[in-house]
Amino acid sequence: MKHAPKFCFIISRSTVTGTNPTDFIRRLRTTIHDFEARFFKSKSNLDDIQKILQTYLKTALYSRGETRQDPLLIVYEKENRVLKRNNELRDAGLRLQDILKQSKWLLKADADADIWKAYVDYVDEMIIESLYEIIDYNLNYLLEESDPTLNKRPLFEVELILDDLDLRFNPTLEFGSANGLYDIVDTLIGNIFRQAAMIPRLAEHSGQKHYQNDLEGMKALNDRRLKIMERLRDTMKEANDWKEDVNEYAYLWLDDRKEHMRQFLLYGRALEENEIENRELIIETPPSLVQFQNQIDLFQSIYSDIDSWNQTFLFNSWLRVDARPIKRQLLNLVNKWIN
Repeated sequence: MKHAPKFCFIISRSTVTGTNPTDFIRRLRTTIHDFEARFFKSKSNLDDIQKILQTYLKTALYSRGETRQDPLLIVYEKENRVLKRNNELRDAGLRLQDILKQSKWLLKADADADIWKAYVDYVDEMIIESLYEIIDYNLNYLLEESDPTLNKRPLFEVELILDDLDLRFNPTLEFGSANGLYDIVDTLIGNIFRQAAMIPRLAEHSGQKHYQNDLEGMKALNDRRLKIMERLRDTMKEANDWKEDVNEYAYLWLDDRKEHMRQFLLYGRALEENEIENRELIIETPPSLVQFQNQIDLFQSIYSDIDSWNQTFLFNSWLRVDARPIKRQLLNLVNKWIN
């Protein structure tokens, strides 16, 4: 960070010439004391500016619900959390503006003077540095909590459900889907950066209304952002691959049970697609008792396999899939096939 511009006061020759020495010393002492008081107050203002933003340096915008038995990242009330934080930062921005106005008065500065603009630029850099630390802390929080080597607790949760005939995650794990997990996390990160837009730019001569553009242009922060989203994509792929394994049971909800039973009673088995088109050529062979029992055993085996599933599945240690809905739905379907 640059050093703050130096302000000074000047004693002119006319002030000294023809002046009673005692009066001069008294006025000089008063002037020095006044300048000293204003100088140290303006210096104190710089400390106050830093303190205002330090409140948010170690406070994550989104964090785990540590008071809950199962502390996932709190996103269900994200709008309220963002609104509260943004209002706090707007208030902080107003306080920063008031402090800068006071410093301008204390230093008897001219708003159009280069030295004052340099001073405001210096304060601007202080604010950018503080905002960098705020955003960096938030991004690092997400990085640490999504690092399988550091964290063994789930951070996000989705559930797998059978919606009509569609096997899907809720929220969805499809890329580019509105309100999907990818969109949710991207919005969370966007809100983290958007904190910098809540504070009006002090250096009005910069042509910028706030600080967000500065922060979004910083490579280190963008690298963290990209790493979080890359981890999310990899983890979503793993979960989607597992969903494809579950989709192997699609015949339970896609096949017509009545038609399947009709074919079994006529031919002792389900017909292939090419056989259905030429079923008049297929010799009817009613099933034996053994075949009946084999069918029952098959579906009971399927039931046992599904029933042995865990209630939840964890991917990369931080994305948890609640399998209870799909497990319950599949078991109900298997029972219908058995009965």
